[in-house]
Amino acid sequence: MDGRSFYTPNNRRVVLPIIIIAMISSISISFVIVLVQVQQEPVTKTSVDSNGVTKIFETKGGKPQEHYGFEYDYDKRLEREQFYLENIPILDGEYTAYIKLDNRDGEEDDVSFKVRGGEHNDRHKNAGRSYAIGTSFDGDPYLAKEYPQHPLTPKFLNEIRTADNDDDDGTTKNIGGLDNRWVGFKVIIYNKQNNAVHIEVYVDNKGLLSTGKPANEWKLWWTAVDDGKWENSDGRAGGEPYLELQGKKGGTPEMTYIRIDKMKEKGQTEIKYESAREIDASKKLA
Repeated sequence: MDGRSFYTPNNRRVVLPIIIIAMISSISISFVIVLVQVQQEPVTKTSVDSNGVTKIFETKGGKPQEHYGFEYDYDKRLEREQFYLENIPILDGEYTAYIKLDNRDGEEDDVSFKVRGGEHNDRHKNAGRSYAIGTSFDGDPYLAKEYPQHPLTPKFLNEIRTADNDDDDGTTKNIGGLDNRWVGFKVIIYNKQNNAVHIEVYVDNKGLLSTGKPANEWKLWWTAVDDGKWENSDGRAGGEPYLELQGKKGGTPEMTYIRIDKMKEKGQTEIKYESAREIDASKKLA
């Protein structure tokens, strides 16, 4: 080197284009990196249970508290179909089932989830105390409570608040009949801090897709809160809320039932994707 600067007027024309090209390349690379980072963001999915059905609340303690595959029983004498889980002590729970009826006789009754109780028989009347939550065959909300003991089951339809109507006039929102179509139901029950029992009922009125999978278009249908002041249209009182499970207190295992009466033949009710989960009521999912 003779001490002269490399950056001379003669090579300025060469160096400047190189610098500009390098700057453009650097900006392009940064832009590509930003794009790649955006594209690699994880996609948030709604939580589902092991059946692929959307959860409303998170399972308490994880998967071990999820129960699937209800037992089936048909009582010909009572013309009753029921699906049940035995000895599952769920207090705060989310109960799910897709149901289709073959109501060939045109009789009217109810599909009810009986929760927080035990076996229903005359030998253990106190164990049979429970909430009966669901829908009539023609799609109206249904709410009853076995109080003061089984088999007394006064209805409390006036305590129902449909999702689109908070008035006190007892108006209900009909979801359509259950005959020959699949409808998804979720019954959710949990204790509130003010010693009241909170009930939520969700419905997937689109039922099952052509693939047989759940549509998972869940909508809040109706709610009710048992604060110990229930009184039905006949003046029947509902008594204190069932803040505890009634089965063991009444001398039987805890039971969860889905019960359908007025079924004259076995197999008039179909059920899929049924489950019962102990939930953490403080963790409602998106």
